[in-house]
Amino acid sequence: VRRRYNDFKIVRIGVSGLPMTEHYALGYLIRAAVEAEGRSAVLIASGDLSHKLKQDGPYGFSAAGPEYDRTVMDICGRGAFRELFDIAPGLREKAAECGHRGIMVLAGALDGLRVESKALSYQDDTGIGYGICAFYPKEEDPGRHFLAQFLAERAAAKKQRLAREDAYVRIARASLESALEGAVRTPVPRPLPADLTGTRAGVYVSLYRDGEPRGCFGTVYPSRETLAEEIASNAVGAALRDPGSEPVTAQELDDLAIRVDVLLTPVIISSAALLDAEKYGVIVSSGRKAGLMLPGLPGVNTPEEQVAAAMQKVGIRPDEEVTVQRFGTICHR
Repeated sequence: VRRRYNDFKIVRIGVSGLPMTEHYALGYLIRAAVEAEGRSAVLIASGDLSHKLKQDGPYGFSAAGPEYDRTVMDICGRGAFRELFDIAPGLREKAAECGHRGIMVLAGALDGLRVESKALSYQDDTGIGYGICAFYPKEEDPGRHFLAQFLAERAAAKKQRLAREDAYVRIARASLESALEGAVRTPVPRPLPADLTGTRAGVYVSLYRDGEPRGCFGTVYPSRETLAEEIASNAVGAALRDPGSEPVTAQELDDLAIRVDVLLTPVIISSAALLDAEKYGVIVSSGRKAGLMLPGLPGVNTPEEQVAAAMQKVGIRPDEEVTVQRFGTICHR
């Protein structure tokens, strides 16, 4: 830029760990500031695409790498910025990208405008994706207020999700909202069905955001006085105490889907033929190590995959002697 121009100023703006919606809104505010000053400005959204495009590249290969890059280049080539919100966090993470938030800032700066888009080039020779696109703002277009569209769609989806939730899931959601808003004691909604107040059981609560796991926590055997209290406690654990996930924030509550699995008593099995990854969960133990997998999890289609995943979770080696238990669940979504 400095070789081409000499009468200008550069303002460097970093990205953050805040949600994509906040970065998009930042872009809109940048444009508003430029317009308020009556200045001309060029916004450069600089950052790599996927870092996992080649096995012999510096970061290795993941199938998510090429998929992410193709998706982003297609969206940017068409100027279809609304679709940027729909790229799952799991895909971005597996692709090891670092430019998505910068692209969201740029897209936000063009919110509500018709845009002429040009995909200029794409390279992946080093195992890292580098795409170059140019965007030229035109006249106002009321149909391109993409953040407002996304937020409206999310609110509608939340309303539908809440309408489908039964008492089990409502307990989990109420406990999450209470804990993330700083309450000292988690309230249990009333009235409740008798099976929630008069029985005890182990419970696993799983949280999902945009279809991707966001936290999971549970107990194989009951540790609370009632099933309702078990659900409430483990929902907070899924949000704040899952060692494999960052703590959930209050800003994520509207996007969370919740699954509550009430566990039936585990039984030791003698043969893998007695397993069914859709119907039964498994507990694989060796010494003090024990790994658990719930039934019906996305991407776990066979008993062999289920057992292997349970072992991997707790570091049980393939050559170790193990005990395998299966259990049924009553699943509430």
